[in-house]
Amino acid sequence: MITTKIGQSPLEYLEARLFTPMGMRFGGWNHDPAGNPMLAYGAWTTANEWLKYGVLLRDGGLWQGQALLPEGGVDRCTTGSAANPAYGMTLWLNEDVADDVDLSAFASLAEDGRILDPDGPADLFAAAGYEDNRLVVVPSEELVIVRLGDGSRRFSDPTLLGMILRGE
Repeated sequence: MITTKIGQSPLEYLEARLFTPMGMRFGGWNHDPAGNPMLAYGAWTTANEWLKYGVLLRDGGLWQGQALLPEGGVDRCTTGSAANPAYGMTLWLNEDVADDVDLSAFASLAEDGRILDPDGPADLFAAAGYEDNRLVVVPSEELVIVRLGDGSRRFSDPTLLGMILRGE
């Protein structure tokens, strides 16, 4: 279990290592029935606070010149696997996906080509939160996008990114 390895809960570790040095504030965290924080989608915070996290990712783990993540850590998170080249460690990558990878649960993704934005940069990646919340990072454009969604079934990642990146 990760708590045994790091000597504290994952949330305490993240608060000490990242959130406090960045000045990130949260209204709370959702927890599972066993009391564990739901790190992938359980934070309650504002768009401005998520923007801070996006800047950390965009800048390769640096926050205002200070290394908060190990060198190469963001690169490891933005590298896909043989099973799914479009998914890194908790981040969606703007990559093609083989036809046998089932993405039917993700209606907001592109159907063909790069899944986030077929015409978007290769270095584009996103954290897809609850419903249609998004944190999109494009390092080559020095861009971070935060979208707090409303659960719309009409939301589309390629449409949002086409409007922002190309004015479509």
